Amino acid sequence: IKLGIDDFGNVAQTIFQFSHELTHFVFFCIKGLDKKHADDEEEKACTAMSLIMLKTFCDEETFSSYCEYVKKIEYVGYREGYDLALSMEFSEEKIVKYILNKN
Repeated sequence: IKLGIDDFGNVAQTIFQFSHELTHFVFFCIKGLDKKHADDEEEKACTAMSLIMLKTFCDEETFSSYCEYVKKIEYVGYREGYDLALSMEFSEEKIVKYILNKN
């Protein structure tokens, strides 16, 4: 897993990106190394997982700021991650079931 983080002192950024990339790894585990490149659906699930992890591990202000950031991202695959996380009630269990049922 490769992270493009310059400031590892920014815990929220590390949680956000690591959980996003780890979720991509889960997709590789499910579909194999020859799976197609991540599409909007995969990116949405990875971003949703990132927000859910922030909700779990960060304070409300930090979590809210990342939610606002994601809602404004131009790329729809990432942006829709907020709506998916919201529909999952920011629940780790629900997003895991969603990912497993999608595959």
